[in-house]
Amino acid sequence: MVEEKFKVLTFNCWAVFFPSPTVRKEDRVNAIAAKLSVGDFDVILLQELIARYELDRMLDKYNGHRISQLVEIMEFVRMTSTGSDAIIITGDFNLESNTSAIELFSTSLKLSDAWLNNPMTVALKNTNITELESEGCTCDRADNPYRNQLWTNTYGNGERLDYIFYRSGPSIIDSFHIPSYAKLVCDSCWLDMRKVPDDPYGLHYSDHEGVAASFTITRLRNPVKPEGETMSANELNRLRDLLLDIDQQLTRGLNQCIHGRLLHLIWAIFITILLIILILIYPTDRLTSIIKCLFEILLGIILFTLIWGSLIGRTIEKSGLKNAKHSISTLSSRLDSSNDFTLIK
Repeated sequence: MVEEKFKVLTFNCWAVFFPSPTVRKEDRVNAIAAKLSVGDFDVILLQELIARYELDRMLDKYNGHRISQLVEIMEFVRMTSTGSDAIIITGDFNLESNTSAIELFSTSLKLSDAWLNNPMTVALKNTNITELESEGCTCDRADNPYRNQLWTNTYGNGERLDYIFYRSGPSIIDSFHIPSYAKLVCDSCWLDMRKVPDDPYGLHYSDHEGVAASFTITRLRNPVKPEGETMSANELNRLRDLLLDIDQQLTRGLNQCIHGRLLHLIWAIFITILLIILILIYPTDRLTSIIKCLFEILLGIILFTLIWGSLIGRTIEKSGLKNAKHSISTLSSRLDSSNDFTLIK
């Protein structure tokens, strides 16, 4: 057997396009570059390296969108990883670990969570999973100066939003199982990229903590069956409940999308009426004429944005949510089909 060890890091850089929502953006980005240039990690995945907007979770109406994106990733992995020796999926999912979406994602693909499934944490996992989850929080931690205090107070030590998922062998996509010629094991997992060393002002790399893991991949002489080939009756029932819950969340997102489109159209009609009235007004002096012209241009821009958002943007949004619902419906049908072995053999 041939073994090889490697390290993986996932990190949300909090490098929002406009510096005002962040803290010492340039200093932090330079510190991140200096840290990563040392070469401690073999695989590095960065998020929000150039993020246009800061996420306001107090006004978050896009839970359905994140779920639909997660379903798309789930289906992409299922369809493209047939020839893989192993699967590693990492990033800032913006979903807490106790959500149905995260549980469905890991269950349907038979993925292991590196933070919860490694020799360093398995003992604590068996005794106090709540403490382990709290210690693994990556956003709004009490020891991070850039935390949102409201969220820290609500969740205690923040939320665990950043993950490293993994599994040995290919993903299962058809009514057969492909043997695996490699075994992937997570040796350890830890939080990294926290406080910048030797900074006199207590600078942190980001408002998120990085998640790092060390893996060992072993090339096997003889192929083995994929992990998690069968599912118990309880696991199947839980998976059905998860699919139902996700479908309901996507339905709420779809209803919000339809409501948003209707609201756009109502505002578009209102702006159109204002624009017509403004066009019919004939100013008597030059200043009034200039002001009228500027208002017409402004209303025209607003009208175009509303129409584009309703007919194009909302249509794309609606299609994405409907496709995700279709994928969930397909998975549910597979579970209920006695001749399908995609999830159970």
